[in-house]
Amino acid sequence: MGCYARITWFVVTVALQQRLPMNSEIVVAAPSDLTRVNVALRSDIRYWTRVLGVSELALRSAVKCVGEHSWDVRAELRRRRRP
Repeated sequence: MGCYARITWFVVTVALQQRLPMNSEIVVAAPSDLTRVNVALRSDIRYWTRVLGVSELALRSAVKCVGEHSWDVRAELRRRRRP
C-alpha cells in the first residue's frame, strides 16, 4: 500500500497572488481519499483545481476522459499541457 493510500487528511497552503499579498496563505482541506478525484463534491473540486493548477472545466474533462484515479488525472493533465 502506497503512502498516498494511507493519508487520510492533510492541509495544503496556497498563496493566491491575484487576491492576496504574497505572504498570505489560504488553507485548503484535502479530501479524505487522495487517490480519487470526486467531481461530485464542491470541496474536492476546489482542492484539486488549486493543487493541480487547472480550471474546473479542465479537471472535469480529464476525469471524464481517464476516470477518477488521481494519478491518471494528473498524467492526463500533464499530457494535455505538452505541446
